[in-house]
Amino acid sequence: MHSERSTAVLPPVTADAPSAPQPPRRVPRTDVRAHRRAKRDPGSSRLLTLGATLLIPVVAVVLWFVSTSNGWISELLLASPGQVWEQFTSRLADGTLVRDVAVSFRRVLAGLGLSILIGVVLGLISGLSRWGHRILDGTLHAIKAVPFPALIPLLLIWLGIGEALRIGILVLAATFAIYLNTVGGIVGIDPKLRELAATRGVRGWRLIVTIVLPGALPQFLVGLRLALVISFLALVFAEEIAPEEGLGYILWRAAQLSQTDAIILVAVLYAIIGLVISALVTLLERVLLPWRRGFTS
Repeated sequence: MHSERSTAVLPPVTADAPSAPQPPRRVPRTDVRAHRRAKRDPGSSRLLTLGATLLIPVVAVVLWFVSTSNGWISELLLASPGQVWEQFTSRLADGTLVRDVAVSFRRVLAGLGLSILIGVVLGLISGLSRWGHRILDGTLHAIKAVPFPALIPLLLIWLGIGEALRIGILVLAATFAIYLNTVGGIVGIDPKLRELAATRGVRGWRLIVTIVLPGALPQFLVGLRLALVISFLALVFAEEIAPEEGLGYILWRAAQLSQTDAIILVAVLYAIIGLVISALVTLLERVLLPWRRGFTS
């Protein structure tokens, strides 16, 4: 006799069988913040940004006004805001302020233009040629290691006292920032783009115009911003050598006569000019690099 084994038959699982309850999905905190930012009014966001930007300057001006008006700080050591405003209006009325600002701008633009030309050319040579990099890079880094004020006496002998000396100081100070960032931008280009250009027969100037310069443009704009800052720093040194006109001339004469109101006026003008130039560079980045604005927003 054969023994029969009883086997338990399980009911088949159908598609309509209820599944186990799932816990509610938690929305990531970053998604919530992004949703809140998207719903936020753009006008109020701009006002908040402007308020945060102006917070420290407004507090500083208020403390400055209170300390000088109450006599906590002598006006011989620090002019009051009213004295600085009188200095501004008097120079604006006689036309000397507009003339000096225009002269300083012209010198910065001339020096920066030459710095861009020299820096980009040297950057292309060093970034595209291995031997060019070996020949140029070490020498330029050695020159940059020397503070540019230490080379002013040598430029004075070579160029004499005049506009050539002042522009030469600006070129000496700002060229390395353009060169270094141009080389960094060229080295950072995706090698696949170069391989694609080589397979399509793009070489020489076509390669530079279509691949190299556009690829190095973001890093070049970083160098441009640095070069602008360095140019205004060097302008102070350049315009104090046999000064006749310019913001450096106002600063030099005010230091000779202990006019703190004129010194503060020039410092404020430098700050305003720096903000305007930074805004112009930002606008240039948005025009030339529209994809970056969408990526960082």
